[in-house]
Amino acid sequence: HSLGFTNICTMEDIKEHFPLLDMVDHANRVKVATNGYKEKEFPRVEAIVTFGEPNRWETNLQLLIDLLLTNGYPKIAPEGFPDHHLPILACNMDLVFMAEACMPRFGNGSFLICLESLYKKITGRDLKYSALVGKPSEITFRYAEHCLTNQARRMGITKPIKKLYFFGDNPEVDIVGANLYDRYIKSLRDNGNSETCTTIPINSRKIPEEAEFHDQSVESIDAILVETGVYNPATTNLEENSIYHHGHRDFEKDTKLKMPSKFARDVYDGVVYALQKEGFKCQVTG
Repeated sequence: HSLGFTNICTMEDIKEHFPLLDMVDHANRVKVATNGYKEKEFPRVEAIVTFGEPNRWETNLQLLIDLLLTNGYPKIAPEGFPDHHLPILACNMDLVFMAEACMPRFGNGSFLICLESLYKKITGRDLKYSALVGKPSEITFRYAEHCLTNQARRMGITKPIKKLYFFGDNPEVDIVGANLYDRYIKSLRDNGNSETCTTIPINSRKIPEEAEFHDQSVESIDAILVETGVYNPATTNLEENSIYHHGHRDFEKDTKLKMPSKFARDVYDGVVYALQKEGFKCQVTG
């Protein structure tokens, strides 16, 4: 509700109202067999939004596929596969992320791969996203610029922001996103600064024309890759044109997009780089 949604349900609501759907949950199987079940009336789901990887992947994968195949009403089996499925918006496409473990952990991007693969295997068709938001989507960086402009104005800064420095530890998401946005704003300049021009090739990544943002003013963005997270320089060669593509399928495989403007040991090293590039004298320690 804090994000502006007014009529929502969760996967737990779907599971509660349609108890026969979740047979991958063995505890639910026992509960249904022991106590019986009663399906309750439930309105049709009109759209799906995924914010992050769920706790129970198997349950969520099953129920999401059910909703997609039944046009949001999983009480009645479909006569065939729909030509157009429910709108689905996905946030956060990180294949992995770095936590306290010694190796990266699965992120929501891994969950989306499972969802896409199941939908493709079952229907023979590609899952089509209405929107992909969060890094590395261009709209996320466009919104970040909008927020920075708000913050600058609250600080009394009236001059347009011309330069951004972006820090990240994941080349496939953070650095690709920063470079995609840099490519986007340079394309805007080539098209007379018109944000209505088609500068993003994939529909799921397009920035809506009706989006209410401050005027776009940034002219370039530097991507700074730190070595304190997913990226490990000892095991990763970004210049290698690998056959593997760890990014989301709606983002082009381009080795150049993974290359940062600056390799930094940590955030401190990156901040020093940014300040020096802006003409400030910094005393480097350590």
